[in-house]
Amino acid sequence: MNTPDDSAGADYTGPDHGFGDDNALADEILQQDWYADNPSAHDTSRMGARRWELPTTVDGLTPDMREPILKQLIGVKPEQRAHLETQLVRKAIEERSKDVRILTGLGDGATPLAKAQVNIAYRARELARRISATQSELDEVTGSKAVTDPSTGQTVMQPLYRLTGELRYKATEEVNRLKGELSVLNGPEGDKELEQALRESVDQVKDQRQAAADLVEIDRRARESIREDELNARAELHAKHLRAKSNYSASL
Repeated sequence: MNTPDDSAGADYTGPDHGFGDDNALADEILQQDWYADNPSAHDTSRMGARRWELPTTVDGLTPDMREPILKQLIGVKPEQRAHLETQLVRKAIEERSKDVRILTGLGDGATPLAKAQVNIAYRARELARRISATQSELDEVTGSKAVTDPSTGQTVMQPLYRLTGELRYKATEEVNRLKGELSVLNGPEGDKELEQALRESVDQVKDQRQAAADLVEIDRRARESIREDELNARAELHAKHLRAKSNYSASL
């Protein structure tokens, strides 16, 4: 029996992902959006959560989400502001929702590829956070002092950094190390993880679709078997009737 993806694989003319007859399925999975097409780790649909309307103005946002939008609305014509504000607000909410999804992860029904994408995004986010925090320590200034610029002979103010000497050297090395990790994660390491996750996703989806097709076939055969049993039972009753009728005729 052919699998549900056999015909799709034969007709596929898209890019070659290295999956042979499963290229169509691999491409389908790659087209999915990890955020929109996969369940979250916490399903609130059965938790009695009250549904709420998404805000359309900055008034419904937290201050940290509101300020960037207000800056983008500076100079916008009044007749265009309402529409643009709604678009920016909805986009900000979606981005915040994605951030939460990255932190909490995806549900069991998500594909291995989607889970890998979220995991990589989480690790990249953490590396970026650590880089920013350490860089902030390096940039922290406690004061300044007047020094002579050797190239001009003029007096200039030189910042006095909080971290100096060995501490500053170690912090600089840490930033460089973290940047290296982030570069590898966004490059070969992440690509390798995603490639493996895609293979696992193709196998998972094939198994799921085959299981679904099997259930359909099982149901068809069960109904066919029931009908066959019913027909046999009716045929047996009819046969008994014919035998009785034949015996009666023979006795005359």
